[in-house]
Amino acid sequence: MNLRLSTFAGIGCAGEIRISPHDDYDKWAIDILVKFRDNEKLQLLTGQRQSGGERSLTTILYLMSLTEEARTPFSLVDEINQGMDQRAERAVHNSLVEVTCKPDSAQYFLITPKLLPDLDYHERMKVLCVNNGEWLPETPGLGNMNRMIENFIQLNRDRVSRDRSSRAG
Repeated sequence: MNLRLSTFAGIGCAGEIRISPHDDYDKWAIDILVKFRDNEKLQLLTGQRQSGGERSLTTILYLMSLTEEARTPFSLVDEINQGMDQRAERAVHNSLVEVTCKPDSAQYFLITPKLLPDLDYHERMKVLCVNNGEWLPETPGLGNMNRMIENFIQLNRDRVSRDRSSRAG
């Protein structure tokens, strides 16, 4: 398995999966080897050697590799982008879109409290925003997510229109 080598290589990393056989079948293992810096060799992924962001990046790329190899009705990933730097998070997002928006792909759920701005989205994707908590605004309409999105879209349209006008004039 290639651990989504194109995504790993695109951010200057390398990864490899190895099966570690043992005489006792119960002790077989999957070893994930990674390299995050040019001056390193491939090293076993462990909780002590790599950062949380490096482990998250490796985990999601491994899961995406499995997604391409095995069919499941859906996958669910919770907060995998936490701890990643923006470059890795953007590369993972683009790779997720590529893998999960194919016509024959299963459903893929990514739960996260944050997303980078200006990410690319595919027409097959749905973004759901869940507002949850004890506090609800007393003012009617305040906190209306649909209205906030509509306002954001209109502000962006207005900005683009102003930019075009200033360049033309």
